[in-house]
Amino acid sequence: MNPGGRFLSAGIKKILSSFEHLTGKGFISELIEFSSALFQLRTQFLENLRVIHGLLHRSDVGFLLITSPERVSYQDTSDFVRFLKEGGYALRGFIVNRALSPRLSKKSIKNLDLKLTAADELILNQAHKRIQSVLSKEKHLYSFLQTFGSFIEILPEQSTDVYSVSRLYKLGQSFIREKD
Repeated sequence: MNPGGRFLSAGIKKILSSFEHLTGKGFISELIEFSSALFQLRTQFLENLRVIHGLLHRSDVGFLLITSPERVSYQDTSDFVRFLKEGGYALRGFIVNRALSPRLSKKSIKNLDLKLTAADELILNQAHKRIQSVLSKEKHLYSFLQTFGSFIEILPEQSTDVYSVSRLYKLGQSFIREKD
C-alpha cells in the first residue's frame, strides 16, 4: 500500500472510530449492513415498480374516482384528472355515491295522502327548499364532472354504497350487464 493510501485509511479509521464513539459501538457496522441489504432489495423493488407501471398503463386498466356530492372538491378533482393525464393513465369515469334522488319532491310526499298539520306543512316546505338546494348543487357537480369527458354513474342515497373493493366489483359487474 502506498503512503497516501495508508494515510487515507488511517484517517477513515479515525473518523469512523470517533463517529462510533458518538453513536455507540457497532452502529457503523450495522449501518453498513443495512445499506448493503437495502441495495440488494433495490433491484427487486425497481423491477416491481416497472411491472406495476406497465399494468397501470394497459389499455384495459383505468381509474374511477368515487366520491359523494358533499365531499367532492373541485380543485382536488381537477388536480387528480390532470395528474392522470400527465402520467398517461386512463380515467374511466366517476361514481357519485349517496346522491339525492331527483324524485324527492313535495308532490311525491303529498301523493301519500298524509294528514299534515300546518306545522308539518311548514317543515315539509323547509325540507323541500333544502332538498332543492342540494339537488341544484349536485346538478352543478355533474356538469363539472362531465367536462372531463368520462362517464358518470350516480348512486342514489340508500340504494347501494361503494365501501369496499368487493362492492365496487359488484357495481362494475352491474354496469357491464346493463350495457349488454
